[in-house]
Amino acid sequence: MAKIEKKKKPERFSKPIRFELSSKYNKQLITKVKDITSLSFGACCGILNLTSINGFIFFIITNIITSIAFYLIHLSLFKKNSVKLYYENPLSDIFLNDIGRYLASFTMMWCLLFALVST
Repeated sequence: MAKIEKKKKPERFSKPIRFELSSKYNKQLITKVKDITSLSFGACCGILNLTSINGFIFFIITNIITSIAFYLIHLSLFKKNSVKLYYENPLSDIFLNDIGRYLASFTMMWCLLFALVST
């Protein structure tokens, strides 16, 4: 009996297709979500009268929780390993990009509400 050979897919179809507009939209979405959460957690930090290193630890913990929640929502809504299709570099895009921006907005709300509550 002759063996039937399976045809391999051409190389051009083996890589996932990414659209620049979709990737840009997803980055804008994560930026909006993290902007809102960093402002709200900064407000919480100011209301709780956290000072010095405690406030920055609060920022780090809440930023990590927000990033993990966003990542898990993507995994639960879509197929597993599909996060790679929606972001060029998922770990960098979700966890590390614009960390200075989020820290600045967190600190702004933290200082504002700390001053309002403490007076």
